[in-house]
Amino acid sequence: MACRDSLGSILYKVGYARDPHQRYLEIQCGCPLEIYDVELYVVPSKWDAIRCESRCHARLRRHHVRGEWFKASPDDEVSMMAFDSIH
Repeated sequence: MACRDSLGSILYKVGYARDPHQRYLEIQCGCPLEIYDVELYVVPSKWDAIRCESRCHARLRRHHVRGEWFKASPDDEVSMMAFDSIH
């Protein structure tokens, strides 16, 4: 999931969920910024999801803000780094 702050930086939420739509609604309710982009990747099992999430978090470590949120400028290739971690 992604949202943009007033300075143009993009905040990314990286995590896994059993029910992605419900999780999106929960996060949007508590987020003061509109979530405008959601990418879903289907993996075979919960354990694969946990492993993919860990890889993404490790790969995005230098962009970490808090919890599962990562911040990058519009020029950064954060979503591609996350995608590469999954494949």
